[in-house]
Amino acid sequence: MPEITYQERMNAERTEKVRHMLRELPPSCTDFINSITMTTSPLTRMAYTIDLQTFCDYAAKELPYFSTKSPSSWNDDDMSRFTARDLNGYADYLTLYYKDASIGETVEQQKVLRNHECGVMRKLSSLRSYFDYLFKMERVPGNVAALVSLPKLHEKPILHLIGPEIERLLSVADDGAELTSGQQRFHAHTRKRDYAILLLFLNCGIRRSELVGLNRSDVYEDRIRVVGKGNKERKWYLLS
Repeated sequence: MPEITYQERMNAERTEKVRHMLRELPPSCTDFINSITMTTSPLTRMAYTIDLQTFCDYAAKELPYFSTKSPSSWNDDDMSRFTARDLNGYADYLTLYYKDASIGETVEQQKVLRNHECGVMRKLSSLRSYFDYLFKMERVPGNVAALVSLPKLHEKPILHLIGPEIERLLSVADDGAELTSGQQRFHAHTRKRDYAILLLFLNCGIRRSELVGLNRSDVYEDRIRVVGKGNKERKWYLLS
C-alpha cells in the first residue's frame, strides 16, 4: 500500500473538519460546498465553511428572527428573509466580535476577534458566492449579498530583502552570534534545520505548507522537489 503523503493527510483532515462544521449549518450550505468540490481544494472549502459559520453565528446572535431557531434548521424561505441591511450589519460586526464563550466565562474572558479590510472583503465575497449559488438554483429570489459594497483595499508595497540583509539573516541562522544565551541553547540543536529552511525560502519561494510536506526523498544534492499548487505533480528546483 503506497505511503500517504503529508498533503493527502491534510486534505483528508480538512475534508472531515468541513463535514463536521456543515452539520451545524443550514442544509443549503452543504449543497453549496458540495457544488464546488470538483473545482476547489479542501483548504478553500474549509475557508468558505468557516466564513459561512461566522455569518450564521452573527445572524443567530444579532437578528431576532434567526435567534429563535438553530442554523441547521434554516430552510430556503429563511435564507430569503435576509436583507441588505442585515448584511451591512454583518460587515460592521466583522470588525469586532467575540468568540463563543465557554461556560462560566465573562465578556472580558472571551476571545476578541477583529477583521480588517482584507478579512471583511474575503468573508463578504464568500457570502456573495453562497447567495449567488442559491439564486442560480432558484432557491432565493435574488443575491442580496451583491447589494453590499465591498471595502476598499489599500495596497501595500511588496518589500524585498536586499543583499546585505540576506547575508545577515543567513549569518545569524548559521552562527547564532546575535541570539540571546537562551536562544543559542536551542540554536545548537536547530542550526542546520533553520539554515536549510531559510535557503529554501530564499531560493525557491516555496510556501510553508509545501515546506512541512517535504520528505527526505524530495531532496537530492543541489535540487529539491516541491509539489505544485492544487496537488499537481512535484517539480525539481535548483537550490542555487
